[in-house]
Amino acid sequence: MRNLYFLVLFCLGGLPYATTLGTECADTRVCGDYVCLNQVCSTCTHDAQCSEFIPANVCSDGHCEHKGLLVVGVRDVASYLLMLIGGAIAASGGVGGGGIFIPLLVLVSQFTTAAAVPLSNALILGAAVANFIQMARMRHPTADRPLIDYSMSLLLLPLSVGGTTIGVILHEMFPEWLTLGLLAAVLFFTVQRTTMKAVQLWRKESKEASNSATSNNDDHSEELQSLNSSDEAESRMPTEKLRRSLADSSGPRSPDVEAGNQKSSELSSADTDDRGENLRTSGEFSVHLQDGPESPEENPDLQKVLLNEAKTPWGKIALLFGILGATLLLYVVRGRRQGTSLVGVAGCSPLYWGLMVAYEAILLGGTFGVGFRLTQLYAVKVAIGYPFQPDDVKWTYRRLATVAGVCLVAGVLASLLGIGGGMVLNP
Repeated sequence: MRNLYFLVLFCLGGLPYATTLGTECADTRVCGDYVCLNQVCSTCTHDAQCSEFIPANVCSDGHCEHKGLLVVGVRDVASYLLMLIGGAIAASGGVGGGGIFIPLLVLVSQFTTAAAVPLSNALILGAAVANFIQMARMRHPTADRPLIDYSMSLLLLPLSVGGTTIGVILHEMFPEWLTLGLLAAVLFFTVQRTTMKAVQLWRKESKEASNSATSNNDDHSEELQSLNSSDEAESRMPTEKLRRSLADSSGPRSPDVEAGNQKSSELSSADTDDRGENLRTSGEFSVHLQDGPESPEENPDLQKVLLNEAKTPWGKIALLFGILGATLLLYVVRGRRQGTSLVGVAGCSPLYWGLMVAYEAILLGGTFGVGFRLTQLYAVKVAIGYPFQPDDVKWTYRRLATVAGVCLVAGVLASLLGIGGGMVLNP
């Protein structure tokens, strides 16, 4: 019953929080899109009434609205520059930048939260397309494959898109104070997790740098000891030569001494021959020592997997864009609750909800299919001795369920708050 209650409220226009026309008021700030005249929320008649508290607002058909985007002022220029800088910083960190765009749109450009969220989503879309075009040509730094893991993208995208559909509905239902409160909570969480991660990386890199410096000092000390040992040996050489000359001049050698020297010479010669034979058979010896994972040339299955990963997966890329195109088509066909469908689907009609539920079921089924395939492929890689990289995901069923849940929540928050899913997924 509670879920049905919220759906009815959504179809009727949202939660009962907004001040309606004709309600008593103290000033315009509590009248929403209307103005407070004679302590009653009324329609506006000219721009000055709307710009009393928000200078960027103008009067349009009796409602107060933000001025057009093409009417540029000083605040707009400052907002554009700050969003440009913030977007560059966000792109370098792999996030959409909604946590920067929303406050700038609300505080500097003076948009309402309801208007700032879709504008932020549009900005994030542009940044995402630009980042994809740039990164699609990059290769993995330590493996022969593309930098983007398209198999993982096929797992993340359907659930994120499915969550986006739910977030759009919640955005039209929630009041602005609730949206801003959720935005603040999410930003606090992401900042905390990102800061903790940064501290961990700083400590790890500092420890590695310290160990590297210690290793270099040890190598330098060993070199000095080696040089000192060679100097001492050279200093003892004249003394050894003097002793040998005195022994030679002392008289003829006995037969036992001669026999001992001859035997020592034969052993030395044999030892040299053995070392020479070892050097000639070093290739066989080195092969015998290789007791680790098989090389791709010796394992056809491993070679096949590595060759497939080295190629650009155009089929997966086409499927990703197909999912996005199908989502856009759904919104065009289904429309919004105000009845904006291009094919005449009535808002909140059975067909309206049926299209949404069917599409969500398709996305969910596709996600499970991709997840099952990833777990199978991971098991095959383990069996053939695949050389995993440190940043590779070990796809177990438990990890698959965790990632799926996080993606769904990220999609909901992305469309509800206009922050982009990367800000939730990355931490």
